[in-house]
Amino acid sequence: RERYVKKIIKNICTEYYKKIFAIMVLDLIVINTDDGYTAEVPSLNGCECWAHDEETVINKIFDLASFYLDVNVKKIKLDKAHGTKKKQIYKLIFNKNN
Repeated sequence: RERYVKKIIKNICTEYYKKIFAIMVLDLIVINTDDGYTAEVPSLNGCECWAHDEETVINKIFDLASFYLDVNVKKIKLDKAHGTKKKQIYKLIFNKNN
């Protein structure tokens, strides 16, 4: 009986740790250029786009990143980290298991 209880506890802990450590954070860089905005996720090769305004470029990069990562776009959260007038750094936060 004790072995059975230990096995159940181990399984519960394993699932808990999988959920905790499945969180991923990627940088999103948005640059204000002379003709609009560019956005890129440097850790995803080729994940970059352009638009006339910042809101549109962020929406486009969300769609593109969700495609690259095979994650529902609604599961990706955006957190503004820091930046200047020309360059903003955001964090894309998501759970890779969802």
